[in-house]
Amino acid sequence: MKRRELLFAATGLVLLVLGWLVGALHRLAVRDIVLEGSCRVPVRIIGRGATLNRPSAIIFHGLGANQRVMEATGQALAGAGMLAYVLDLPGHGNNSMPFSFQQAEACAVEAVGTLERRGQIQLDKTILVGHSMGGALAIRLADYFPTAATVAISPAPLSQVAGMPPGAILLGPPRRMPVNLLVIVGQFDFPFLKRSAENLIAAAGGQRFEDPEDFQELRAVRLVSIPGATHTSLIYNVPVWDLILNGWLAPSLPMHASWHNLSSSLFLGPMLGILGLAFLVPLAGTAIAA
Repeated sequence: MKRRELLFAATGLVLLVLGWLVGALHRLAVRDIVLEGSCRVPVRIIGRGATLNRPSAIIFHGLGANQRVMEATGQALAGAGMLAYVLDLPGHGNNSMPFSFQQAEACAVEAVGTLERRGQIQLDKTILVGHSMGGALAIRLADYFPTAATVAISPAPLSQVAGMPPGAILLGPPRRMPVNLLVIVGQFDFPFLKRSAENLIAAAGGQRFEDPEDFQELRAVRLVSIPGATHTSLIYNVPVWDLILNGWLAPSLPMHASWHNLSSSLFLGPMLGILGLAFLVPLAGTAIAA
């Protein structure tokens, strides 16, 4: 093994350990449950306190991700005073059901309905948050549940747009637009995702968010492009979460939560872990080639 590879490996391991330590210092308590029903969706619950009159967030991951990837998102929302429910969709994480986009939607619907029936969420005090495929699912769930707001971070396209990968499977646009819809894309996001987001906002009748009545009447819509951000980095971006909490959830849920400014240390642990894995790539490549 070359000295350079050893150095990279050592650096990667140090960054992974630091990431774990930083994350543990700022991590709220979590508990894992499996919801009853045909899907048996694994859910990680983040936050303390009773559910009654408490605002909540249901979080959907992207294709190939899982609840661990989205736990920092749940920690951010729980740290602001919410109860966060982070799901593992079929074929991802601890969910052993076969994956399809349609099955993912069906299980997301079942999970939200189960949480409501059990009294763990109140829909008028619940927000849906999703990244990539999860963002598309959060938008689609507007057809099933009247929630307080929807946050779609770089959502997957729901209808055909130029530049999409060949053979892409689409869930189709919702029959009605989500309540208080915030769509976020990155400056360096995939071009077809940005075009899809623009089409979605146009279908909603354009942006409406500067008048407080837009939120009160549940018709607020906004599209934001984050400078310097990529498709994945959006979920670990502190300005993104300041925007979500203070610029969107505060007017959507003005009487139900105490919003706080985020510390960058909240996302430092996951970012150090990702950087550590990047340093370990050369060693992994050598081991595979051997």
